[in-house]
Amino acid sequence: KEWTLFKRLAPPKKQSKITKMIFRKHYLYVSSLDSYITKWDFVKGIPKVETHSYGGAVWDMDIDKDRLACACEDGKVRVYDVKQLDFDYSLTTSYLEKPPSKYAVHCHGNRLHTVKFMKAGTRLVTGGFTGVHAFDVKHKICEFHIKLHEGMGIVWDVMELSDDLFAFCDAEGYVYFVDNEYGNIINRLHKHKYDVMALALSPSKKRLVSVGVDGQVVLYEFIDTGRWVISHAN
Repeated sequence: KEWTLFKRLAPPKKQSKITKMIFRKHYLYVSSLDSYITKWDFVKGIPKVETHSYGGAVWDMDIDKDRLACACEDGKVRVYDVKQLDFDYSLTTSYLEKPPSKYAVHCHGNRLHTVKFMKAGTRLVTGGFTGVHAFDVKHKICEFHIKLHEGMGIVWDVMELSDDLFAFCDAEGYVYFVDNEYGNIINRLHKHKYDVMALALSPSKKRLVSVGVDGQVVLYEFIDTGRWVISHAN
């Protein structure tokens, strides 16, 4: 079988730069650098509803049941109802942090690059210019904060591996494996020369892939001793 073009969706704004797309049933959720989140009716090929983040560019999104979480430029996670994109609440740290001085030229405030629902939707984990933050969704508080390289580490992506473990990658070429309960770093592996931009998990949850700006694709495997190890790099 071959892939063919089924339908083309024209963005409502010609200059809009898309950052993330998520399929849910016959709807497509799209975020962009111009601060908008759009819910498309994929069957009809038209936007059903659109909303503004009021927090700058939306760098990432994740969906859990009836909630849509957005990682925003201003360092906040904004949560919306998936039906009409009605704003529900936002999460942020209890204080403002200075971004890593090493990246000050490129850094804007407390920008979040990534957000993921974890622990069956009871936790939101973010990554960005000020490390990793884990939020309790019910009580809307920050449970733990992971700073890297003396506060100089930038996090690009996070990924839940199991109920007990999650991974994240940073601008120094590391992939970290973290206890999902208390935020303790269990291990870190270094194969990339530069920033590790994204992580992907296999359906079996036994293999993890990282990709970096150095062009490498690195495969990690979960072995019988209960550890994650580097299996292959290309």
